[in-house]
Amino acid sequence: MMSNNVTKKIKASLIHLLISAVLVSIILISIKVLSYPGVFFSILGAERLFKLIFFVDIILGPLLTFVIYSDSKKGLKFDLSVIAFCQIVAMVYGAYSLYIARPAYVVYVVDRFELVQQSQLNSPTKVPNVNTPQFNNLVVLQAKLPTSPEENTAFMEARMSGGPELAHSTQLYGPIDEASDLIRNTIKPLSNISESQLISLSSALNKKGIEKSSYSEFGLIPFTSSNRDFTALVRITTLSIEEIIEIDPWAFIDD
Repeated sequence: MMSNNVTKKIKASLIHLLISAVLVSIILISIKVLSYPGVFFSILGAERLFKLIFFVDIILGPLLTFVIYSDSKKGLKFDLSVIAFCQIVAMVYGAYSLYIARPAYVVYVVDRFELVQQSQLNSPTKVPNVNTPQFNNLVVLQAKLPTSPEENTAFMEARMSGGPELAHSTQLYGPIDEASDLIRNTIKPLSNISESQLISLSSALNKKGIEKSSYSEFGLIPFTSSNRDFTALVRITTLSIEEIIEIDPWAFIDD
């Protein structure tokens, strides 16, 4: 039969667990739903930080409460307060890190789409027009080098000095429609991909209901993020991104 002290330890830990679970769930799920639409939570690898916050606040906190809890212990309230404070700090830091690393735009640069995070932008930017296409609720834009030689040289010099990359330079953003020809020249149509390579794409193609007879209507373009590289399935006629596939794009594009 359990001792009275062990029973109280378990009760205190369960109360701690319940409170922690409710708070962490509300905060993290809200951030995920509002700031990481669609597939971006997975693309940016945010689940790693999510799991760390879960471990600290849902597992480690209640476990420490179980270890230290005792009615007869002097300074129990102080110890519990320290645990609660550390949990809150960890939760706030984790939630803030997730928030500032949230996806901001999908930007086409030279030969690929890049997922740009809010923390990577060199300055706030205004979307070029209200009819800008979107993918999973993110605005899709293009970034292009300055047209004037002077501005282009200044950008390159700033870049070599540690300045922002082209995809992160909001002053160089423009409507994606202006890059239509460049994107179409970059796309590799499914009809030009070997049968052996199409096998690795079969799951994504079946998910979208794409038949072999319509392969000429779709193509592949690299889709990169700070976490890893993916492959974007694009409809050639509209240049809309239909799906992000977790496959190395360079095996298809460079073939």
